[in-house]
Amino acid sequence: MMLCQYEGFNLANEWLTLFHVKHIVRNDDTALIDSWIVNKLAWFILNGAAGILYLVKYIWGDQGLEIFFEFISWFVTDNSKPGHYHPSKALQTSINQRNTMFKNMKLEQLTSILNLLSKDLVKRDGFKKKVTGWKPKKED
Repeated sequence: MMLCQYEGFNLANEWLTLFHVKHIVRNDDTALIDSWIVNKLAWFILNGAAGILYLVKYIWGDQGLEIFFEFISWFVTDNSKPGHYHPSKALQTSINQRNTMFKNMKLEQLTSILNLLSKDLVKRDGFKKKVTGWKPKKED
């Protein structure tokens, strides 16, 4: 197993991911951004899944990536159908435990999480100046 140095500690990739996003989780006046969600999103981006997306885009371009996203959306849409994603019991339990919080979450919270995560990714790459981070495309 490869270990990475971080603040004087040797950490496995999964722990390094959690340390990179620790400042994103905060309690502000509008809502609590649950660390569980942030950690799941960061794990997706930093530990492999984004690499698959990059590969699809590299081989088939934007259209291929769009088709792949369409497939993923279909795959996770109805877990009661054969051939679709079936969440693990651990994931389903975690979702059920947070169900009340999820019902109150707004799409703006996802945008905020992703913006903060994008800023952290820039810092992770060694950029020291202030950055604006990712912003969603304006919808007309």
